Amino acid sequence: AGFRDAYESMPRAATCVANGRASRIDFLLHSADLRAEPAALKPLAHDSALPTTDMPSDHLPIAATFRRLR
Repeated sequence: AGFRDAYESMPRAATCVANGRASRIDFLLHSADLRAEPAALKPLAHDSALPTTDMPSDHLPIAATFRRLR
């Protein structure tokens, strides 16, 4: 459908650890007339534990600022 991934510039960014593997399973998709500035993500290793007292979810939150291209 022509959507772009807001985190395409960060291909190694992970949002969860499932089955001993850090990976990104959460996405922000946008149309080509927008530019995304993704928020930094906390680094996750394959042995990272989620949830924790600092991160009460089994997924890291993701966010981006979108600007319309002219």
